[in-house]
Amino acid sequence: MQYVLRGKVIHGDGWGRMMGYPTANLDRRYFVHHSVPKGVWACRVKIKNQKSKIKNNGLWLKGVAVIGVKDKVEVHIIGFDKNIYGWHCEAELVKKIRKLRFYNDKKQLSSQIKRDIRLARAILQ
Repeated sequence: MQYVLRGKVIHGDGWGRMMGYPTANLDRRYFVHHSVPKGVWACRVKIKNQKSKIKNNGLWLKGVAVIGVKDKVEVHIIGFDKNIYGWHCEAELVKKIRKLRFYNDKKQLSSQIKRDIRLARAILQ
């Protein structure tokens, strides 16, 4: 089954950005009633804002989606670091990379995120 998540990008806790992996946090109101398996996913991401002149506006980009940490959906758009708060984001989940795991050590988490990004890139070629 293919999952497509849509929502407005809202402010999160800022942990991803502090670790060097900014994420677009999606407002869950748009899909809270839809069952999406928790985990880490390779995904294609489209961000849209009619008023923006950013060249990636409306194009499909590669990403990693994390679903289920504190009941949130966070999408890291690979190689993208712009302010997109308030924009519409669409994430098409392509393949599940792994189950959620929790880390007590930031170093271990950062290493895992790097592996997730490498794997997502390979999946999305």
